[in-house]
Amino acid sequence: MSCMICLDLDGTLEDSRRDMISVVHRLREALGLPRRTDDAILPWVNKGMEQLYRACFDDYLQADEGAPGRSPPSIRGRLSRECGL
Repeated sequence: MSCMICLDLDGTLEDSRRDMISVVHRLREALGLPRRTDDAILPWVNKGMEQLYRACFDDYLQADEGAPGRSPPSIRGRLSRECGL
């Protein structure tokens, strides 16, 4: 008989906030963005990935805003493409 146990580590069983903050720091560094404090990132962790992207990478995402004739790519797609995720 086989048995499988699945864990959803979204903060219910494990406090993963520090891990998420670390990921934001690494992505900002990979994108050549200035470092932000942990306290600036923490309020956006566990609020959903879209909110995290918009709040923690706002300076990066604004680079394409207002370009005539261009629709901004999805946040997740752009970060994935440019960071090799």
